[in-house]
Amino acid sequence: MASRGDEEFLAHAMGRGFLRTCDETEIRAGCAEMAVCVGRPVPFEHFVRQHGWLSSDSIDAISSALHRRIMLCPSCWARLNVYGSSVGKGVVCGHCKARLSVPAGRHAEVLDRQATETSEESPPAKPPVPPKVRLAAASKAGSGEPGDVLDRFELPGFEMQDRLDHGDMSVVFKARQLPVDRLVAVKVLRRQFTSDATLVRRFFREARAIGRIEHPNVVRIHYAASQEDHPYIVLSWTEGRSLRELLEERGTLMTSRALAYAADAARGLAAAHAHGVVHRNVKSSNILLRTDGTACVIGFGLALLLDPKEERITQKGEFLGSPNYMSPEQCRDPHHALPPSDIYSLGATLYELLAGKAPFDGEDPRSIARSLRAGQVPRLDEIPHKLPPEAVALVHHLMAVDPAARPSSMALAATELERAQAAVLGRAATGRPRPEDTQVPYGE
Repeated sequence: MASRGDEEFLAHAMGRGFLRTCDETEIRAGCAEMAVCVGRPVPFEHFVRQHGWLSSDSIDAISSALHRRIMLCPSCWARLNVYGSSVGKGVVCGHCKARLSVPAGRHAEVLDRQATETSEESPPAKPPVPPKVRLAAASKAGSGEPGDVLDRFELPGFEMQDRLDHGDMSVVFKARQLPVDRLVAVKVLRRQFTSDATLVRRFFREARAIGRIEHPNVVRIHYAASQEDHPYIVLSWTEGRSLRELLEERGTLMTSRALAYAADAARGLAAAHAHGVVHRNVKSSNILLRTDGTACVIGFGLALLLDPKEERITQKGEFLGSPNYMSPEQCRDPHHALPPSDIYSLGATLYELLAGKAPFDGEDPRSIARSLRAGQVPRLDEIPHKLPPEAVALVHHLMAVDPAARPSSMALAATELERAQAAVLGRAATGRPRPEDTQVPYGE
């Protein structure tokens, strides 16, 4: 049950237009689910801050109107209202009697740790202590820099099993969520990035982006939170491997298979676009092939949310994405990466599945950027082995330099991929030779 302070915060946020009625329902449900997992109530203002529902300025405005500025006692984790107290002023915790100093920073910054929400009018005599998260760091081979990659991550309510993968910004673990006995994937922001407010906001924006989408071809999210300043996201567990891993093993894919996987990804991305989410990093390593032969889209870390209420994180001139798959317009300005940009990136991914290498493979990022800005895009008909004309024409259509020359929507791109696959399979049924017969088959 929400405290009086929570209800006041939510009512004020809605009354001033910061939140909508549909937002209220999602916030209450999200707080309830997170509370079950972490074993204690979760404050509304902490939830909306961590998940990017409101900007720091908006939270400051609401807190000032309610005459609140919350800090946490580092000894007992009790919530203290220090509104009106100057920075550095000494205060005494009403629970453990510890002498504290009011920290610098705004309201959002003093809520960096999760608090145990208590009712302001009747605080408990002994507030619960939040569970600890134990981390062990492993150095990169030869780097000599400790803490680059998390080797172990222990989370209350989860049985952590294997470390699956680590990228530039995060580490992914396989785990079992004990209360509901299900396998999940836990994605953790790497230690050296936890002090970067922009990267933390982007990390939680990924959770919000996935949370908007409910589609079989998009990975599902259970919830996101932060423990001891280590943000993490709990995702549904999917048995399988990425198309990038498959390519490393197989070299190339049969055309019909490649078109089927691309069509699955297109359907998932079409659902994302319908909910105002642009992926901005579509590539073979962000498409997961399940054991049942279907594909789903993952890796929404650079996603753009097409919502005027969303705080802008990406700065003008910032370079985001993977150069080999990036559209010309995204290369010029990441804010121009709208749905047509994802269509181009899907085309570049299909190029890779058929050619065995990504467009611009082997070139340095600066050279790729110059080519993209000049509108110079590799053509699939220039590779040594021949491919069905339907597949070649479709890749060129998806990778058109002019966004207006591409399919008008990702849903239409999915339809075109399905038609191309049917044409390739139809040629096989009539006994006519298929160029892809010379390629390494997968899953026959």
